[in-house]
Amino acid sequence: MKRFLTILLYALLALILALALCFMNNPAKGGLSHNHNPYGLQSDSTQVYLLPSSQAYKDSLLKHISQARESIYLEMYSLGGPNAREVMDLMRRKAQEGVKVEIVVDGWGTKGEAWDYEALRADGVQISFWDQVKFPVANHVLHRNHRKVVIIDGEWSFIGSTNISDTSFGKFKELPDSFPCFDMNVQFRAGAPQVSVIEKADDLLSTMTVLIDQAQDSIRVIQPYIALPGLVQEALLKALQRGVDIQFLLGEWNDIPVYQRSALGLFHKVLCPAGARLWLYPGGFHHTKALSVDGSILFLGSTNMTHRALRRNLEENVLVKDARLAAEFDKYFAGYAKESVPFDDQYWAQLSRKERNRAVLTHRFNRLIIQ
Repeated sequence: MKRFLTILLYALLALILALALCFMNNPAKGGLSHNHNPYGLQSDSTQVYLLPSSQAYKDSLLKHISQARESIYLEMYSLGGPNAREVMDLMRRKAQEGVKVEIVVDGWGTKGEAWDYEALRADGVQISFWDQVKFPVANHVLHRNHRKVVIIDGEWSFIGSTNISDTSFGKFKELPDSFPCFDMNVQFRAGAPQVSVIEKADDLLSTMTVLIDQAQDSIRVIQPYIALPGLVQEALLKALQRGVDIQFLLGEWNDIPVYQRSALGLFHKVLCPAGARLWLYPGGFHHTKALSVDGSILFLGSTNMTHRALRRNLEENVLVKDARLAAEFDKYFAGYAKESVPFDDQYWAQLSRKERNRAVLTHRFNRLIIQ
């Protein structure tokens, strides 16, 4: 028994040391350690498009990859499955044609994917891993490269929530058979004056809070995972006090239940009593990560409203000051809100006591969520 306790103590000390090292080495603070945009982005066009589905994203992406003349840069959290193979096969052919193809993937997000990386490299594809998974996996407990970015010929960029994997193009394997997964992306030409690319964790957090602070009329949010940092929660409460109409849309099903509980606890205890509204969509999983302000600004990308995303991950969002795109997003939001269930006292009451207690506790200790 004494030996067992000694082993357990050493194991706990090792875990604490690993977590401390993770906190000291926070790659999200300084952005990428490699040249994130090696291709210039030097066009002066102003074309910007909202791609409101994974299929629209895939169709446009394949079209532009097939037309690439000089370079394709892809940075992706998850890369796998038949849909990814279609994209990768096309990029492999472009590399064989002499197009520079560079891929950076997250070690955790692509773990277990059966790619022949040496064959890809032999065909001219430059592929590397951000922070490969290593025993005891402590390097991936607190931060990951969660970006979803494609840049073609230094001219067209795609930024949003869609992984090049079957979870986004098809469905999460845990989803009920009839439930789709919803994603959204922005496609834009480099140099578009209404578009700003934001990637550092501190900048993402400050941009989100400033947008909420400046809102005068409305805020619309679609998010899959919610565990709000204090600054964001405080900004939302102040906006509600100013009379801003704040509405959230969340899928009723979630692949990470702890975040669903955190969100329900947050809205029941804090945001709904202050005047916010939450819509729960019963027909699928909304993986989009986007926020619109006053029908004129859209903030969209890979960033969840969670402590890890806004403080530790590598993420990438676009800030689009374009009323046309913001109106498209708000229309999309309204359409799904009409098909959704309002989260109110009646909804809360029909949850089991166990689920209500879990939701309140998870919200109260949401800083501990590290999934």
